[in-house]
Amino acid sequence: MRRIAYPEADRAVLLCPAPRLMTAFTAGGGLIADTRLRRLREDKAAARKGLSPDVVRRFFGAMAEGGETSASALELFRRFRVPAAAQDAAVAHDRDPEPAGVPARWFRDAWRIADGKVVVPLAAARAVQEARLEARLRRARLILSPAELEAIDLPALRTAMAAAGDLAALHRVWPATLGRAA
Repeated sequence: MRRIAYPEADRAVLLCPAPRLMTAFTAGGGLIADTRLRRLREDKAAARKGLSPDVVRRFFGAMAEGGETSASALELFRRFRVPAAAQDAAVAHDRDPEPAGVPARWFRDAWRIADGKVVVPLAAARAVQEARLEARLRRARLILSPAELEAIDLPALRTAMAAAGDLAALHRVWPATLGRAA
């Protein structure tokens, strides 16, 4: 499924429209059948997001009646959901930025947009992993026994993180004692 990525602060944000929404946009899903409810939502959305009335009308009209192609539905979703300041920098892409062997969104705060693609720079991923490690250690000190904490060799762990040559290797360095980092 195609996704929309746009820059926000120092990272990229990915939006993935739900399959049900894309089906409604193209085939008509009747997601908003009541005309009064539709108008109320249009008014609220326009006021809240500062969107043009045309975009809001098309968005809610497509939700109710369909009629968009796949490409125009994705473009409409982008125009409705991406902040105005990031509209020009938003890109559509087909895959998760993480490589095989790395759970989806593991390095989410390291995502960047470069040359129209979402990428995960290794240096940014290391910084994310280090911040995640510090946060998890603060919580672990309250939960784990002193022996379990001592079993985590922090100097060796940090050395392994620094030596990781790619994202999959950096992900494998995560200590099982600290559980899955989310």
